[in-house]
Amino acid sequence: MRSYYIMSNKIKIAVIGAGNRYLFAYSSYIKKHSNDIELVAIADISEERRKIVGDFHELKQEQIFSDWKPMLEYIKDKNVNGVFITTSDKDHYLPAMECLRRGYHLMLEKPMSPNIQECIDMVNLANEKKLIVMVAHVLRYTPFFMKIKEIIKSGVIGKVQTIAHNENILAFHMAHSFVRGNWGNSNTSSPIILAKSCHDLDILVSLVGDDKECTHVAGFGNLGHFKKECAPKGATERCSDKCPVYKTCPYSVDVYYHLMDKRERSFATVVAPANTKEALTEALKTSPYGRCVYHCDNNVCDHMSNIIEFNDGTTVTFELTAFTDEMSRTIKVMGSHGQIRATTETDTVEVSVFGAGDGDYKNKNLTVYHPLQEAQKSNPEVSGHDGGDDRFMAGFVSALRGETEPFTSASVSLKSHLMAFALEKSRLEHKVIDMSSFK
Repeated sequence: MRSYYIMSNKIKIAVIGAGNRYLFAYSSYIKKHSNDIELVAIADISEERRKIVGDFHELKQEQIFSDWKPMLEYIKDKNVNGVFITTSDKDHYLPAMECLRRGYHLMLEKPMSPNIQECIDMVNLANEKKLIVMVAHVLRYTPFFMKIKEIIKSGVIGKVQTIAHNENILAFHMAHSFVRGNWGNSNTSSPIILAKSCHDLDILVSLVGDDKECTHVAGFGNLGHFKKECAPKGATERCSDKCPVYKTCPYSVDVYYHLMDKRERSFATVVAPANTKEALTEALKTSPYGRCVYHCDNNVCDHMSNIIEFNDGTTVTFELTAFTDEMSRTIKVMGSHGQIRATTETDTVEVSVFGAGDGDYKNKNLTVYHPLQEAQKSNPEVSGHDGGDDRFMAGFVSALRGETEPFTSASVSLKSHLMAFALEKSRLEHKVIDMSSFK
């Protein structure tokens, strides 16, 4: 079995699943840091993605596989240290378990699995083998949430009493990913509270304290808008200029063409990786992304309200909604001696300490931070999930080299997944879930 840490200059990795998260979040980092990371092999079921990734990394044909099993045979004598599992959610378990059996450290895209027992199995095997499994809960690595955590730990706002957190999906993002896209149907992917929000739940665990335990949860929500009953009169089953509301519907595929004009990675690039209008037009004729949002097979919630209690008495409300005009997160952390109010949209973290200001209540004293802007002063290339993707990658490399401890363990990552499963159960069964008896 491989040692827990890899004391070498260059980390060697292989990739299983070269989908959107790998392409948009991790591939550029690997190429940019080729002195630190060597990509030995990739496996993906899509010929198009294999070609894109192979060309991008200048891989030889012998390094590219359509199946992960022969790829693992290929790398067994190549001194590979870690494997990235970035397949679709439901396809994480088998390759992850086999990689762990063979002694590879893992970077595992979130969620770990849409099956609760599979999540537990992966964590148990990693712990048994003493292997690193870093789940891509990249919010922990963002300057924004690291600053909030730092303020809480400083004690300036006292003991945290309650947190109100909002994940603002953005209406078109919802339509793209969770109606038309891969995560629209929980039967083929996972519930939205797991697929979209397990890393929000993870950051809430982090802010309350990784050593704390969630005791009770309650979830409420449904599919309120993206369904046939809400379709405009005359709406066609596929979105095209034949539909009477094509130019006025906020979810029209016409948005993709405007995004394509910007010549940057976007939702349009997901639909047409070739990044041309010709490829986009062809894809919208046949792919799921060309469907009307009111005539899809989606079943996941488009809004969900959640209540969470921890064993130290901290309570949390978490709002997940499609119906916002921005893709952002807003949070208020309320402590016994002050509060934090923050939004990713403006990269603003405001700290108010009770009794430290002027006026009758002396609570108007504010300290304002802009964490991402500060981080970009020293590293202008910080990007991706508000700076979290690159820092996550750097953390994985550093952990494998033995330079730092993993930022969080697989066991801690499991907590947010159990909370997500429990919240979905609560939503479906209309009852409060006691986490002490939930598994």
